[in-house]
Amino acid sequence: MEIEQHRKISGMRIKELRESKGWTKAELANRLGMKSYTSVTRWEDGSNLPRGLEIIKMAEMFDVSTDYILGLSNSRK
Repeated sequence: MEIEQHRKISGMRIKELRESKGWTKAELANRLGMKSYTSVTRWEDGSNLPRGLEIIKMAEMFDVSTDYILGLSNSRK
C-alpha cells in the first residue's frame, strides 16, 4: 500500500474516532496538547500523517491500536 493510501485511511479513521466521541477538531487538538486544530484537519483530509507520539496518544484516547489508526490493521485492538 502506498503512503498516500495510508494517509487517506488514517484520516478517515481519525475523523471517525473523533466524531464517535462527539469532539470537534479543536477539542482533539487540545487533548493532544496542540495549540491549533490545523494539524487535525490535515490528518483528516489525508494530506499529512500524525507523528509517533500523537498516534500513541490517540490510540490510548480512543482505545484502539496504533496499527488501526495507521490503516495497517482492520482490527481495532
